[in-house]
Amino acid sequence: MGSHPDPADDCVHFHLAFFLPPRHQHLLGIRRRHTAHFNEQGFQPFQRHSRGIAAFISFAVLLFYSTYGAMYFGDGFKPVIEDLSTAFYFSMVTMTTVGYGDITPQTEAARLFTVSVIVAGITVFATSLTTVFAPIISGGLSRLVRGVKKPMNRKNHFIVCGTSVLASATVWQLIKRGFDVTVITVEDEDKFTQIEQRIGAKLDIVSGDSTDSDVLTDAGVEDCQAVLALTNDDATNAFIVLSVKAISPNIKAVTAVNDAKNIKKVKRVNADVLLAPQLFGSVVLASVLSGEPISNDQLLDMLLHSGEGLMKKD
Repeated sequence: MGSHPDPADDCVHFHLAFFLPPRHQHLLGIRRRHTAHFNEQGFQPFQRHSRGIAAFISFAVLLFYSTYGAMYFGDGFKPVIEDLSTAFYFSMVTMTTVGYGDITPQTEAARLFTVSVIVAGITVFATSLTTVFAPIISGGLSRLVRGVKKPMNRKNHFIVCGTSVLASATVWQLIKRGFDVTVITVEDEDKFTQIEQRIGAKLDIVSGDSTDSDVLTDAGVEDCQAVLALTNDDATNAFIVLSVKAISPNIKAVTAVNDAKNIKKVKRVNADVLLAPQLFGSVVLASVLSGEPISNDQLLDMLLHSGEGLMKKD
């Protein structure tokens, strides 16, 4: 079944229309798809957080049950459990299956209660600790393997937003030509090694939302040669350009259009260079099939005109 627009989302877009300049209001149409895409990407971190919360609640419930259960059956233990601190101590020792033997159940009810705490402790206490601490330990080991990386001097460099096929190839070509490159990605730090392996070079990577002005500033946007918005989502690319131009209109911004039907919309954000690889490929293919000769100058001209955008002259 198809999904229906959320009325609350419509309300947000209605109010945004008052704040966006008229020439940018058309972006709300493609921003809807960007929002849905972002929500899908943000679902996994939400799942991890929800599992952590569930693990904490399970541990808290077990601790409450075992502590006050030990108080309730206190007379059935030797020595007798008479205070809350002793009950808490017995609960922790039993849940972790340490079992020092200094407090032992004597009655049938106390033994059954102790067995229930041991079983629950194995299934809840251990798994809860694993859920909470495993990501922390994993992240620490990952950073240990990678080593401590000093960020490069982010000046006179290129900022590439995204890790799409086009972005990865562009990063590699820029590095091969001796340029400094900073990559902004929504991926977590534990994925940085995979990104570097895919591109085949050590990279200066910033994790965050490329449309966020703070993330762009952290990547050195004010001192860069240009910002390249090369994600797989046209709405994201358009909003990256808007964010860059909001920081400083003088910063060069390059954007790619993945879907040809969005060209006219994305063009209105006034990127310095707007490329449409699909259109460029179709023009070249048609020229080759028709036997038309193509020179290097013609190829460059077609590439720059593929998205109806040229590098602006000073």
